[in-house]
Amino acid sequence: MKRIFLFFAICFCVSSWSGILEAQTLRAILFVNEQEPEREKDRREDMKQMDAFWQEIAGAIGYDYQCSRHSGHDFTAEGIRNSISALNVGANDIVVFYYSGHGYNDETNVWPTLTLNDAGIQEIEILKRLKKVNAKAKLTLCIADCCNKPFRSRNTSSVAYSYETDESAVKKLFTGFKGKKTIIISASKQGQYSWSDQEQGAIFGMSFRQAVRNVAYEEATWDMVMEKAKAQTMRRAPELQIPQYNVTQSSDPFE
Repeated sequence: MKRIFLFFAICFCVSSWSGILEAQTLRAILFVNEQEPEREKDRREDMKQMDAFWQEIAGAIGYDYQCSRHSGHDFTAEGIRNSISALNVGANDIVVFYYSGHGYNDETNVWPTLTLNDAGIQEIEILKRLKKVNAKAKLTLCIADCCNKPFRSRNTSSVAYSYETDESAVKKLFTGFKGKKTIIISASKQGQYSWSDQEQGAIFGMSFRQAVRNVAYEEATWDMVMEKAKAQTMRRAPELQIPQYNVTQSSDPFE
């Protein structure tokens, strides 16, 4: 009997330690229309900058980094669904979905519909699919960097900015809270364009990265970051562009 008890005790300890030693991962899914005619340069910059940004954030908070990049023939609504279904989310992982391409509002809700090679897909549908597979995730971000009205536009303006990253503050922003968070973001409100810089990519994407990197206060929250990103976007855009977001905190603080 003692041997049986000892065997189960050892198994429990090994199982517990393996859970502790398992590294958390920031898992990014990037869908960027890099082959869009006359937009190749800024779209490719979006892909490059966002990939580097999320890798930087993962390093700053001590997470591993995994990224799946989708463009060209893989820039499809079916590709989005398959990528989400294929996620293997571990305990306290961070999951990011980012889209850069055309979008419009179908007037069924305030969030945009993303325009892909095969069909459109609502951002709200993407968020629902993410929630189904992200039960263990510490933080889920769903970002649509696109227009939110049935029109398309280009912007050729140029902007510049600098970064100062406070890694401890960034780590607290991404992981320093009880329970779990889900954040849905679109680059513009219903009825508005989303503007882009031909040299550096989407204006909201630039503003969002800068707002996160410039977090320098221990009490910084996602609402504070998004308000800064919103202000920078509105300042840089040649016409009215107001990003929108919603932060959902799990009801169980110990979840």
